[in-house]
Amino acid sequence: MNKLELWNNLSVKHKMLLLVLLPLALIVFLASRQITSLNNQLADLEKVERLVRYSEVLSDVQSKANDARPTSDVVDITSSLESLKVLGAEIFPSDEAVRLSGLLDDYQESVVSVAEAADYVEKQELVEWQVDTYKQILMIIEKSPAKAVLPVVDGHMVALSQLEWLVFWADEEIWQTSALIQSYQSGEASDELSKQEIANLVQNQQLFVERFVAINADPMQVNLLLDSFSNPAFEESSMFRNVLLSSEGVASLSSAEIKAGIDALNLRSNLIQGVSLSIEEQLRQEIRTLVAGFEQQRMGFLTVVSLLTVMLIVIGVNLALRVTRNLGLVLKFLEQEDDNQAISLTSKIGGKDELSRFAKEVERLTHERIEGEKRLLEAKEDAEQAKEDAIQASKAKSSFLANMSHEIRTPLNGVIGISEVLSDTDLTATQKDYVDTIETSSHLLLSLINDILDFSKIESGMLQINPHSTSIRETIYDIASIVAPKVKEKGIELNVDIDSKVPFRVLADDHRMRQVLMNFMSNAVKFTEEGTVTIGVQYQGESENMANLLFEVKDSGIGIDKARQSKIFEAFAQEDDSTTRQFGGTGLGLAISTQLIELMGGKIQLDSVKGVGSRFYFTLSLAIDEHDYQHRNPLVYDELVMVCNSSVYEERIKRDLQFYGLTVDRVSQSLNELSLTDASNKTLLIYVDGGGVDSEEDSKRFAEINGQGTAICLIRQFDSANKDFGRNICALITYPLLGNRLLKSLEACCKSLAQGAVYASVGSKEVDNRIRVLLVEDNLVNQKVATLHLKKIGCEFDVANHGQEAVELYEKNQTIRLS
Repeated sequence: MNKLELWNNLSVKHKMLLLVLLPLALIVFLASRQITSLNNQLADLEKVERLVRYSEVLSDVQSKANDARPTSDVVDITSSLESLKVLGAEIFPSDEAVRLSGLLDDYQESVVSVAEAADYVEKQELVEWQVDTYKQILMIIEKSPAKAVLPVVDGHMVALSQLEWLVFWADEEIWQTSALIQSYQSGEASDELSKQEIANLVQNQQLFVERFVAINADPMQVNLLLDSFSNPAFEESSMFRNVLLSSEGVASLSSAEIKAGIDALNLRSNLIQGVSLSIEEQLRQEIRTLVAGFEQQRMGFLTVVSLLTVMLIVIGVNLALRVTRNLGLVLKFLEQEDDNQAISLTSKIGGKDELSRFAKEVERLTHERIEGEKRLLEAKEDAEQAKEDAIQASKAKSSFLANMSHEIRTPLNGVIGISEVLSDTDLTATQKDYVDTIETSSHLLLSLINDILDFSKIESGMLQINPHSTSIRETIYDIASIVAPKVKEKGIELNVDIDSKVPFRVLADDHRMRQVLMNFMSNAVKFTEEGTVTIGVQYQGESENMANLLFEVKDSGIGIDKARQSKIFEAFAQEDDSTTRQFGGTGLGLAISTQLIELMGGKIQLDSVKGVGSRFYFTLSLAIDEHDYQHRNPLVYDELVMVCNSSVYEERIKRDLQFYGLTVDRVSQSLNELSLTDASNKTLLIYVDGGGVDSEEDSKRFAEINGQGTAICLIRQFDSANKDFGRNICALITYPLLGNRLLKSLEACCKSLAQGAVYASVGSKEVDNRIRVLLVEDNLVNQKVATLHLKKIGCEFDVANHGQEAVELYEKNQTIRLS
């Protein structure tokens, strides 16, 4: 991104300069590569030429050494060997050059040693040393790294190497033949070993001739060698060799025949040497021709590159000047504020290229812009007025919503407050259940009012998520309890499915969570006529103190067509118009829920089959505040007993009790099987209505059991008829609404068991240092609720209807504490 900004910040002048320099640099780079390639080819040809010179000097040295063998004369080859060392350093790698230098020193030493040999046997051994050294030198030359750029040159090099070996084997055959004759003339027996050596040399020569003909693609060189073989000397030398290697050997030849045979062998060697020299000359000529061609190609390439470079510079500079000049004129034209005094671009910029057309368009657009600005100023004034009107309308809307919500909340808070006060009075279990229903419904109505404000906040983008410590389990149970009356009215089944691994308290926006789940459950109950509605939360694992929880609401209702499933999440939308007519609703609930869950970091998903049912679910990652439940006030009892005739109910209730650290000591199928003989024990009895257990039949025994030091917690069925059991039971809850309701019911049972001691303790104490409170509230209902709570906690109080009255009361009574 920084490089792009740097390029954008460059002026057009510099950009054009770069556009000229970059192709120029590319041309120079490619030209340098091509010239380097040509120079490398020339260097390779020069190296080949040096290798040819090296072979020529080496052959001359070997010829001199061969001539000096019979006479034992000391031949001076030092200067030739030094020149070979110099050439070798230029041709071969450093390690090969060092090795060749050592071999040349050995070769010189062997030549000197041959000349100084005391007898024939020693000379023969030294000659073998010389031959081995020369072979190693030839093998290094044959593996030379000097490779030319054309196959024809490589072919000449291969042919030349084969001829060097052929000349070498021919000279060695002459030497071995002379040695065999000299041995015979000195009176020694025929040397079979010498004959075998000569035969091997002949075989090597034949092998290299065949190789030369087979691998050489140059017909002229092949014909040149064949012409040499047609010389009579080759036939004479062959006949002489056959006689020499026969069983009679040298003895069958006269001196004249021996001399003629030796001369034929020498002539044969000279002819082969002549072929080698011809090929060397041909190779030199090829190299000269190639060098001249490469030199000419390099010069031509440099000339073309130079011309292209000059043309590119001239064209690029002219283009850059034209572009920058014309753009400068355009900028100057655009910077002029007075349209009447503006220069004419079309008169300044000539031509018919893109720049001239661009200048014409700029001039036209500028005039249109000026006209547009005039119209824009007029539209801006109209928009400012419309904006002011919209602001006033928005303020009026916000004020209306705030006032209406306040006016509705005030009496609703009175209902909630009075129900809370009423719940703390001495009520029967049935009456307490009714009051709890009033309180829960009041909270729901308050939540609905808040939803209206939330939708307004969503529209303005002001809605926020406020996580705090909350119990997800109780959220699920509370929502189930709110929809329970409607579920019972429709005669369907309500299930609550909470995973036992769900943490006790997590950090979440409980209000928004309830809002979403309540919307799901309301829809599920609304669209289900028979079957089951289930709300639940499943534990999906945790990582780094973050729990992954899956929330879901399932129903067996009408379902949603797959093609219409995405539409229902839009505002004011339902599956179709018939759904709205039959079931009602505004279509806002799912739209609000979708945005709320996305703000929490989740996504609502839907699985639904038309006519089968629907499943709304989402997954949230929530921070764990408290993993397991910790008793603040442990329950005091001796035994926890359950009467239940259903394994399903029994297992579910036990699972909830285990979450709160409570264990059922024993379970009976009916009250008749239950034995409560020890009246001194503080026993908690959980009586589960349903299955084979009927509270209507056993209600007469409740008073008897309650008088035996046993507190009864009745769990009635969802569809059970309402009945007032009076004070025969201590607590009443409805299945499946368990959780904290079950725990609170057991706490009430424990409180009932210890009631006598509690009342005695309270009655024996006097309240001292009572706090005096100043209550400032302008609403009479709120005053009544607040004063009831203050009386409940034993506070004295004064009531002020407004702020001025509160100040006057405070000045009269300085004992009032400010907080």
